[in-house]
Amino acid sequence: MVSIEPAAKSHLSAIPLIEQAAAAMFPQADLPLHIRYRVTDRATLAAAQRDGRLWVALTAKREPVGFAHVCQD
Repeated sequence: MVSIEPAAKSHLSAIPLIEQAAAAMFPQADLPLHIRYRVTDRATLAAAQRDGRLWVALTAKREPVGFAHVCQD
């Protein structure tokens, strides 16, 4: 079972790993190498977490396996 919850500071370090794992699922034709390894920087994630704009999907063991980040324009 997976639960969706507001992100805690302790979840921030897992998000770049989730981004990289997701990027690896796409063929290079759809996600070229020059952008494949880009991840959201820590300051942006921390601001989103503080502002309540970042959620994580957690396994039953409370391990982050996904996330949603609402960007501010």
